[in-house]
Amino acid sequence: MRPAEAMALPGVAVVSRIVPDEAVGRWEIQDLCRFQRRSSKAYSSGPILVAGGSHFGLLLRLGGKDTEFASDLQVYAVNLSGKRTMGQHTIRVVNQARGRDSDVVLAGEAGLWDAKSEWGWKQAMSLESLEDSEAGFVVDDTLILELYMQVWEAEAVRTQGAPAMLVRSPSPHLQPPGLAAPSLAADLSELLRSGRGSDIIVKGAGLGSGAAGGGDPEPS
Repeated sequence: MRPAEAMALPGVAVVSRIVPDEAVGRWEIQDLCRFQRRSSKAYSSGPILVAGGSHFGLLLRLGGKDTEFASDLQVYAVNLSGKRTMGQHTIRVVNQARGRDSDVVLAGEAGLWDAKSEWGWKQAMSLESLEDSEAGFVVDDTLILELYMQVWEAEAVRTQGAPAMLVRSPSPHLQPPGLAAPSLAADLSELLRSGRGSDIIVKGAGLGSGAAGGGDPEPS
């Protein structure tokens, strides 16, 4: 009997995907009227979520000394852990009166976060719009911010290569608030609706941080 002839098999493409760890945290900022406006003072939430083994929080300023940004809400996500990590963030300014379709959604670029680094927006929205009594963002002198983080394991990224979404555009600076990534926004909406990973809520009344911080996020 003739040996069985080897059969030619069609090429098989193997696709691997690095799945990020994700979490949502909420910061309820009470007694907003007590927060200083148009100064260099920054207010910190402290850690409000854990993703990929790293702690993250939020930082805000109500205006600033810089004339260009004196009348704007400045808001940043902060890597509070002492290690670098690969991540992507979305910050949501919650509209408490008109529902989630009226939230201000700020979607950041994915990339390498240094330890203690800040990524965010100097012009998230105008203070006039934020504090308009009919706008719905501030209710009973309380502002609510939400942070959604996606974090990739650094070792997986190092050995398997960075996912396409982690490849930065030529400019390492901030993405304008109007350019939210549709897929990320959809993921955020689904995550918030399901409540997955959102069991950490921090209520902050006048939480202060004397750190200068802020400014443009430092590119890695």
